[in-house]
Amino acid sequence: METSLVVIYTHRLRGDLALLPRLYTFLRRLRGDYAAYGRVLLLDLGASCAPDVFPCALTGGRSILIALDAMGYDAANVAGQLSAEDRARLDASHLQMALVDAAHPYHKDGVVVTVGLKQTVSANEVRIDIDPTSESHVEGGILRLGSVEQGQVGLVRLRLDHGRVRLEETHTLEMPADVTPDPTIAGAVEFILGEARNLQRKQGMNAT
Repeated sequence: METSLVVIYTHRLRGDLALLPRLYTFLRRLRGDYAAYGRVLLLDLGASCAPDVFPCALTGGRSILIALDAMGYDAANVAGQLSAEDRARLDASHLQMALVDAAHPYHKDGVVVTVGLKQTVSANEVRIDIDPTSESHVEGGILRLGSVEQGQVGLVRLRLDHGRVRLEETHTLEMPADVTPDPTIAGAVEFILGEARNLQRKQGMNAT
């Protein structure tokens, strides 16, 4: 039986929280456009925060991951980005989004998403490696996703046929300049920034 899987993804957001309300509107539009093909998976390939960006440095990279969770991402590549302590804090906050690295793959409904793909995977599962490459391609039955820049969205459509994975469609899409910010995500960003400022004030008080 043939089925389809659509993968929509981002990369190199670099802590730009102000971008997210417009990005969410664009992602929601794409998900609606491709929903007729079947399951749609939303992923982030990493570099979601940058150490020199407020509030990334203040929260150890947790801030934007909380925002991506609110945006409905299924999984994000956090390899090399989260300390064990910061990961534990996010796990304790009960994110719906999977925090993926080589030791923590995402498994759901016959799809495995990981970085490095070192674990054994069933032949009946779709395998996606979110360690970004130069371009999206299928290699050895594994979908490897090509890097995109901030403000771009990658899109891949797979055809699944009795365990075989075929690449049917791949695009790098520029987010239009006239996309309207989503008010719910804008509110979530304001909340995250407020919490980061509160943390900054507390750290300043503790340092004195």
